[in-house]
Amino acid sequence: MEEQYQCNYVISAKRNKGENTEIIYYKCNRSNINKVTIKEHRQRNLKSQGTCKLNFTCTSQIKVVYKSNKCSIHWIKTHYNHKTELEHIRLSSRMKNEIAAKLVSGLSDQRVLEINRDKIGEHLKRIDLLTSKDVDNIKVKYNIEAKYGKRHPNDALSVNLWVRECQSKPPHENMVLFYKKQGEDSEDFRKMDFCLIIMNSFQELMVKKFGNNVIAVDSTHGLNDYDFEMSTLMIIDDFGEGVPVAFMFSNRKDTYVYHVFFKTIMTRIGKINARTFMSDLAESLYKAWCSIMGQVRYHLFYSWHVDRAWQTNLSKIRSKDKRSEIYQILKVLQSEIDEVEFEKKLVSAINIMLDDDDTKIFGSYFQLNYLKNTKQWAYCFRKSTGINTNMRLESMHKVIKYFYLNHKKIRRLDKGLHAVLRYIKNKNVERIIKLTKGKNTIYNRDIFKRHKLAFQSTFNYTVNNNNVFQ
Repeated sequence: MEEQYQCNYVISAKRNKGENTEIIYYKCNRSNINKVTIKEHRQRNLKSQGTCKLNFTCTSQIKVVYKSNKCSIHWIKTHYNHKTELEHIRLSSRMKNEIAAKLVSGLSDQRVLEINRDKIGEHLKRIDLLTSKDVDNIKVKYNIEAKYGKRHPNDALSVNLWVRECQSKPPHENMVLFYKKQGEDSEDFRKMDFCLIIMNSFQELMVKKFGNNVIAVDSTHGLNDYDFEMSTLMIIDDFGEGVPVAFMFSNRKDTYVYHVFFKTIMTRIGKINARTFMSDLAESLYKAWCSIMGQVRYHLFYSWHVDRAWQTNLSKIRSKDKRSEIYQILKVLQSEIDEVEFEKKLVSAINIMLDDDDTKIFGSYFQLNYLKNTKQWAYCFRKSTGINTNMRLESMHKVIKYFYLNHKKIRRLDKGLHAVLRYIKNKNVERIIKLTKGKNTIYNRDIFKRHKLAFQSTFNYTVNNNNVFQ
């Protein structure tokens, strides 16, 4: 009725007339005196559409009488001295229920607004003016925020409540391995330090199964509005895909906090004897890993960390054309897969940079920082390491930020944490689907091509007198 006549009614009074009789009076929501605080004394701005109150009583009202299990309604339809103004009409309960149902089903705020605006017709209705603020209010009313990780308006308390929920579960179901909240005294951390380390049962199973091959660790910003980084420990599974097996949220970025990260993981699952360890250019991650888990056979740098460092320091070259030329030389050098050719190109690149006065400073920088660790950034030394780039880890960070967080910069840690947990849950389900139905990945296709080539090969050879294959 309110939607049809584009008006709102609110309860003005209730009367009990005996045991079996109740009378409820509804008045137009625009009735009554405007009680807006004087502008000089207000803490909040006035609404852009102004107040809905008329400073007098509208004639339209509804009288509902409940008597002896019967209901009678007397409705005065005529409104006095005001028009139908959509800006002063509230969303009906039916409208709110429909929007809440869409949100609970998993639709994003933006998608709900798009669906609603696709239905706008010639005659405007209140639902056509739906805004993101209306959607936020519905989330609060129906407690939908809890579905997205928000358990309390205060972010710190919300995260603390989630941690308590996890810690109240049996040990094998508790995914919180370590928790140090801000403001809490600790022997190993400063009072204002924050550290949260999580690993669920699926992640624990994956690292036990595949952790002896490749371990990749990196950190990213953007999952909260604080100076907290999310550090991710990742393995490569039997489908050649990256699977994050542990997360750490912390404001600290030094060797000690990574020492705590790896030691906590070892306490939970035991020592990980990884063959290859991939990290950024800083030594803190690698040193912390070696001090806890032991030495690895291969230590690699993330290619994008190397690329970013090169592009940052190329500013030492003033000429834009020479800057571009040196960058191309470095990328060709990095991508070379033949070791002999790489050594030749490396000598040539250094000579080119040092022989030119414009590029000499950058050449010295490159010689000092990258000549002694070529095996950590050049692709030709990665043939037997089990990995050649860090695209899997970068892809995971992008999926969380752009798919699970809808391209938004998240201010709250609890929402960022919730997005990460959703990602892990979906990775678990995706793996079950792959194991059940199979998946033709690039990794598997490459193996199939090699097998096919091997079957087609004759492998004819002879041995001469010097026991040399020909």
